[in-house]
Amino acid sequence: MSHDLLGSRNQVVDSDWVVCDQNVPAGQQVTGDVEGAIDLGVVEREETCP
Repeated sequence: MSHDLLGSRNQVVDSDWVVCDQNVPAGQQVTGDVEGAIDLGVVEREETCP
């Protein structure tokens, strides 16, 4: 799952977006119930992360 950090725009083409943050630390192994609960905060490629 992901959400737009600068508004509520729809993410139609994933390659147009950059991940700024996530709710699971980078490098942490995820299994079971956590696997479906990963949330990515994204902005469009030409924008700066807040």
